Amino acid sequence: MSHAAREAKAKAFGIGTLDFIHGFKLQMRLRRSVAQFG
Repeated sequence: MSHAAREAKAKAFGIGTLDFIHGFKLQMRLRRSVAQFG
């Protein structure tokens, strides 16, 4: 996904790009732990 599209998506959800990326990283980390322990 391009940066512009990512930023547009973040704005559509009413959050900043950094918050969006941070949330995405947290979600990936959560999925990884679920994959390990689940």
